Amino acid sequence: MKSIWIHGALLASAVSLSLLSGCGGSATDSDGSAANGESRSLPTASIGGPSSAKDPQAPAPGTPEWSLDEILRIRKESLPDTSDVEKLAAVRKERNDKILALATSVIAATHKQPEHEEMFVAGVHQLMEARLQLALQGNREDIDALYSDADSLQQKFPKSKAAAEAVFARVRVAHTNAQLYAAQEPRWLQEFARQARTFAAEFPNEETRSAMLLHAAARSCELHLLVNEAAGCYADLSKAFPEHQLASQAVGAPRRLELKGQVVELAGPAR
Repeated sequence: MKSIWIHGALLASAVSLSLLSGCGGSATDSDGSAANGESRSLPTASIGGPSSAKDPQAPAPGTPEWSLDEILRIRKESLPDTSDVEKLAAVRKERNDKILALATSVIAATHKQPEHEEMFVAGVHQLMEARLQLALQGNREDIDALYSDADSLQQKFPKSKAAAEAVFARVRVAHTNAQLYAAQEPRWLQEFARQARTFAAEFPNEETRSAMLLHAAARSCELHLLVNEAAGCYADLSKAFPEHQLASQAVGAPRRLELKGQVVELAGPAR
């Protein structure tokens, strides 16, 4: 079975199934390390249990359960003990490319089977996490691929858990780049605000994530004097999630934003 909506060109060529036999604000790399490469802590939970050739209960190779376990195995591998930035980047890219192939196989095998929704969502999560880590390495093609996959999943499975995972990854790449490059490229702040508002509008049941994203985007834009973007995020937060604790912090926002950029005239004795 072939996934017809997940960035077809990449899946047909750059991420071939031959990769399956071997072995990237704040975000973590697909191998569990932090974006700055300092942490090496890793999750160990697995759907279907640890894969082992000696375990008769282990998933059969090629099944969705096996692919998810294989992804976790890849994530648990230690990074090379080197300070060579280019070498580490190459290793992370190789791992994420393999995870893309594995996650795509999970999605292809489960997306038409409601009884396997949990595995389908897990596959989407792993796909988008790999896309995110590749995008955070700064390659324009990888950023475009993440946006393309998020758009496709949102269109094909609107309002679903899978779509929420995909769109959340899109917000995260905008958020992380806004944190890193706000001073040089304010457009990332504007993009973060836009994506946060889109996520909140599309997935109103995701109250915790939506409220936090809107508040973070509003505060970031306010601090960088992007008044319109900040006002929009504060307004969405107050309107969509009035009972959330962060909504109370948006109450004084309109008055604060009115004062942004105004010249304050001070009266006093002339000298």
